[in-house]
Amino acid sequence: MATALLVKTVVPLSGFLFGERYVLNNVDLPLGLSGTTDVSVPKLYGLVVLANVVGSTFTFVALSAKVGAARKKYDVPLPQLYATGTTENDKKFNCIQRAHQQGLETYSSFLAMSLIGGIRHPIMTSVFGALYCVSRLKWAEGYSSGDPDKRYSHSWLGRHIWTALIGVLAT
Repeated sequence: MATALLVKTVVPLSGFLFGERYVLNNVDLPLGLSGTTDVSVPKLYGLVVLANVVGSTFTFVALSAKVGAARKKYDVPLPQLYATGTTENDKKFNCIQRAHQQGLETYSSFLAMSLIGGIRHPIMTSVFGALYCVSRLKWAEGYSSGDPDKRYSHSWLGRHIWTALIGVLAT
């Protein structure tokens, strides 16, 4: 069964990939769409990858671990995303889960903007990336208290998740 699924997906995908490579190398497309172009990245682009990609990955692994621990502590089984009750424990779990979920809602934009902006401004993009990681953890820490209003007032750094996101966008 798994082999059949693999053959049904990999073989056509491979055909499309080889077909694309053939067209790009052998067919003269209109408007100068064929051929290649040189892309150069600054030497400090590694900082962007380290801070914004690797650092944010570890940030979200840490937030995921908090959700996993809260699932056990507050007895909220998978695949249930949120606790459905109205107890204080249900509210605390939902705040922990929401802190993680809200981060995921902006994560793809953060990564895309980081990888693009880092080509032109690697230092500032990395600084905003580090700020994003730290402020995301502090913001989630405040939110996870069970009082959603503490997500911004718990730590002065928690307020800067939006500063970091807008900073990465601006680069």
